Amino acid sequence: MNTKTNNYKCPCCSKLRYKTELDTVLSMLQDIHKKEYPNTYKEIKKNIVNMFHNADFLWACDDCFLTGKAIKSIPSIIETSDYPPLAYFDTTKECSTCKKEFVFSKGEQKFWYENLKFTIHSKAKNCVSCREIIRNQKHNNQRLAELLEKESSALSLAQIQEMANIYKQLGNEEKMNRYLNLAKKHKAK
Repeated sequence: MNTKTNNYKCPCCSKLRYKTELDTVLSMLQDIHKKEYPNTYKEIKKNIVNMFHNADFLWACDDCFLTGKAIKSIPSIIETSDYPPLAYFDTTKECSTCKKEFVFSKGEQKFWYENLKFTIHSKAKNCVSCREIIRNQKHNNQRLAELLEKESSALSLAQIQEMANIYKQLGNEEKMNRYLNLAKKHKAK
């Protein structure tokens, strides 16, 4: 907040906004306080705008909601011990794997926090492509562990070929060739 002009800097568009340009989030905050603090709501309502001083929750101005730059959250279904976000908006981040910039979209945030029930402290640290690669690697490693628990003689041809394919995806050419040769021997039986 800019104390000289009594404006609030919108975290979505970075523009200074007057209290009158925050009707959507003020209404949302009032609803939260009505439910959470019914006995003291009237006292809190007078000072609710002060919550925007150094706010540690996400919010957006009315213009960002109207233009679609931000979307409203459903605070009552978000898992948090802190204030829930009142808005989601696209944020640019650097992927910790490939180091390229990516957008953690407002829709993805809404899905993470409201559908998947991730805590609001969970943040995307990898781009979508790198997350998919990491998921596939984890899946391949889990499947490989399952197959490696079996004795070689108990593996079917399809399982041996699957192991060769997994090693190919993991970039382990030596083990890929080992299981391709095992598959040839298995076919010859």
